[in-house]
Amino acid sequence: MLRARTLVVLPLAVLIALGAVRAMTFVAPSSHPLRALGPTFGAHPDALVNHAMTEIGTAAARGGSVPRSARAAMARAARQKPLAPDPFLVEGTIAEMAGDSGRAEQLFLAARSRNPRSQGARYFLADRYLKTNRIVPGLVELGALARLSEKASQPLVPALAAYAKTPGAIPQLRRFFKLSPIIGGSTLAMLAGDARNAPLVLALAPDSPRGAPTADWQGRLIQTLITAGDYAGAEALWRKVAGVANRGLLYDPQFRDRAAPPPFSWQYISGASGVAEASDRGGLDVIYYGREDVVLATQLLRLAPGRYRLAMRVDGPSRATGVAWNMLCVPAKTSLLGLSLGTVGKGAIAGEFEVPATGCPAQTLELRGRPGESSETAQLTILDLKLERLAEAS
Repeated sequence: MLRARTLVVLPLAVLIALGAVRAMTFVAPSSHPLRALGPTFGAHPDALVNHAMTEIGTAAARGGSVPRSARAAMARAARQKPLAPDPFLVEGTIAEMAGDSGRAEQLFLAARSRNPRSQGARYFLADRYLKTNRIVPGLVELGALARLSEKASQPLVPALAAYAKTPGAIPQLRRFFKLSPIIGGSTLAMLAGDARNAPLVLALAPDSPRGAPTADWQGRLIQTLITAGDYAGAEALWRKVAGVANRGLLYDPQFRDRAAPPPFSWQYISGASGVAEASDRGGLDVIYYGREDVVLATQLLRLAPGRYRLAMRVDGPSRATGVAWNMLCVPAKTSLLGLSLGTVGKGAIAGEFEVPATGCPAQTLELRGRPGESSETAQLTILDLKLERLAEAS
């Protein structure tokens, strides 16, 4: 019965597609499937349901009507096992295929009454209620389904996302999301894919304590706003998520904050081409193998037009061949600064750049490694990183 239950909680199109597979895996080769299973096993209600579902799926895939033998097998199973929900679920799907939604709903209700833990009954009833704008009973069914199986309730997320945009939906969904946080997170993530939904997402979002892990919808909405060019909105949301009141010109220049998420905090890249990670000394440890072009660390900034100075102290046992800080305008990728770390001893390195008044609403600061003539490995630590705005010349 596990296969049957898996089938009935899926959308109808999937049920049809799997029908033919079940025919190959479950039914023995014979002109009459039930006869091939033997007189005892072939008459078992579970076998009858499996047979009926196979025939229904195969017929539907061919564009045919429901075979009489399938209807007979289902009726026989219902008589033998009157408290089983599966015959009513399959009959309900048949009614849906025939366009008789009212009868289908009654059959799904009958399935639920026989087994309140039936995922199929809860799924189809939730789907039916949401499609007919009976939101409260739909949420009740969806909540019950989520408690039984969060995965089984995921196909109904688009319906919740559509309902969220209707008047009066926010209070109901906020209460529901508290009971079903996984469904809530999936719905918020779907809505977060459109920058126009940002106010709605923030109104629906649950309160999260400072330092809580970044939710998927939060990261997606921040990136959506950036893609839409709303850098101020993205930064405001990032500050709320990260619990940062004022990020300054450059956030966390000592590389100590391990909790704040990118892109307005540091993102470190480590792999076969190089490694960048926060140092215990309050700096950035870097190893670059000199083989590939790779970004080792990056942060998104929002600097106002004007002149700036980037300075640091570099310490390391080897030459930093090919390692440089780059400042680029976003989204144009115009280069504002290319500051090579050059020969590493124990010394200060600094460079100045200017943010133009137009065409540069945000900037990316990146530490990049580019291969040179030799594949020499560079190992260094960046300390005392500072970004300051320079006074305008009088």
